[in-house]
Amino acid sequence: MRSSYVAGFQLPVLPGLAWRTFATRGYERLTGRRIGDNAVRGLALYRANWFRQ
Repeated sequence: MRSSYVAGFQLPVLPGLAWRTFATRGYERLTGRRIGDNAVRGLALYRANWFRQ
């Protein structure tokens, strides 16, 4: 693993919880765009693709 975020994304609950509570609100406020649950779904896809390699 070359990047620490890769290890962090593999944790079972914490990354999704962080996106739902902090990151989504901050991103939406900063950009003025609503993303809803897309970030959490993207995280799930990232996990699934990472383990396939």
